[in-house]
Amino acid sequence: MNGRPFTLTRTRMLELSGFMLDDLALTFAARMTAAPYALIHRDGNAWRVSAAGAPPEAARSPGPCAQAHLLLRRKGTGFVILRTHLPPSP
Repeated sequence: MNGRPFTLTRTRMLELSGFMLDDLALTFAARMTAAPYALIHRDGNAWRVSAAGAPPEAARSPGPCAQAHLLLRRKGTGFVILRTHLPPSP
């Protein structure tokens, strides 16, 4: 609090695990899901994370018009990238 002493009224702390210094919020959120697959995808002008029990249909179609995405599959304690579609920026 700007260098001023203060008293804690609650001493319960939250410990985060799995976070890396250069980890993006999207990849951190994707890795925290318990689902076997995670899809990081464009939704209009924003990036989103979706969890799925099977590869999402949108990520299976290889067409050039498919939305920008990264499809990840859980492997052990991490993920492997199964597919990417990152078209160049306009």
